[in-house]
Amino acid sequence: MKFQKNLVLMLTTLATLTLGACNQQSPERISRTAASGSGVTVDVVTTNTWTGGFNGEVRIGNTSFASTINTYEVVFKLAGNASVAGSAWVGTITAPDAAGNRTATSPTWLSPIAVGSSFGQGFGGTGTFSGSTIVSLKVNGQAIALGGSGGGDTTAPTVSLSSSASTVT
Repeated sequence: MKFQKNLVLMLTTLATLTLGACNQQSPERISRTAASGSGVTVDVVTTNTWTGGFNGEVRIGNTSFASTINTYEVVFKLAGNASVAGSAWVGTITAPDAAGNRTATSPTWLSPIAVGSSFGQGFGGTGTFSGSTIVSLKVNGQAIALGGSGGGDTTAPTVSLSSSASTVT
């Protein structure tokens, strides 16, 4: 019986720690939007956050595109009060247009992005990053039809624990 109580206590502690960790943003990349089409994925992620700002990245990946990716143009819109501060670290990100859309374009020196590879275009941001929308994508001058655009996973995980004299669930 003591073993069972200790096991329940350990599982409850683990669940509490896990749920607590899910509510924290780490400096790891946190995806807030993603879209894909024709063997290409594109998303906008944070790489670091702090009160009043963040570092972000427009990331494009070649999952199975018909050729290497030599150039890209990603049109995206940041949600809420988030904004790009200054210039992109590589390539360019335009100021927002009348609809709030920004365009990220590849740097002229971009090495071809082969299948299985990705490239990130970093930028500094102000405000709180709460998501974005991928509006459109061009790869090698070709418009790519996208699916899966959205705000990412916003559903908090749930855990339930129960025990009886013979089982722990």
